[in-house]
Order: sequence, then structure tokens, then C-alpha cells
Amino acid sequence: MYHFVMPSVVLSKNDEVIFRGLCEQLSPLGFKCELPLSALDAFRDQCGRYTTFDVAVTLTGQHGRVTIDGEVGVHGLYRCSQTQCCVNFRYVKLSGENRRLMAEQLTPAQDSDNVAWLERKAQ
Repeated sequence: MYHFVMPSVVLSKNDEVIFRGLCEQLSPLGFKCELPLSALDAFRDQCGRYTTFDVAVTLTGQHGRVTIDGEVGVHGLYRCSQTQCCVNFRYVKLSGENRRLMAEQLTPAQDSDNVAWLERKAQ
């Protein structure tokens, strides 16, 4: 039996950390973070468009603690309180190996079918 610890995430652009915190609803497709509204400007380029970011997600699961690197973009966002917003990030670049490793960490030990399916899909 292992204890699940909420995954942490570090978003950066050009080696500058933009956000460091916890993420929710982590999957091999992406994740959700709750951010202050004031942080949204850091996610836009000079033209006002949302840009992509380097990401390092650290999670603890049945195989211990691992850090998975990739690239994400803003997929959607909504205001969840007067001062906070929820941002959905989707992976733009994530290697097949990192996708498999994440699926293994998130999948209970008994459910190996999903991991096998993801391995076939990554090939």
C-alpha cells in the first residue's frame, strides 16, 4: 500500500519560474492548477496569446517519487473565486516514456491493462 501525495508542478519559461504549486486532476493528457488572477498575465506572450511552458511535475505513487518533464499550453480557464482562477493545462510535448511512467504512477497496481494500452499507443 502506498500513500498518495498531491502532485507538485513547476511551470517555467526561458529558465524563469512562472508558477510553483500543487496540481489537481493529473493525467497523461494534462492537469489543472488553481492560481491567483494576477498570475494570468505571465502566461501570455507580447501579443496577448497564451504561450507554452516547460513543466516539471513531481508525483509520488507506487514506484516512489518521480519528476516528469514536458511542455504544456493553456487549454482552458475559469474564475473559481473573486481572486482565484482554475487553469487547465494540456501537454504539448511529453515523451512516450514519460507518458508511460506517469500512467504507471497514477494507476493502481492491480490495473495494469491501462498501462499496457498506453505503451502500445506510444509505439
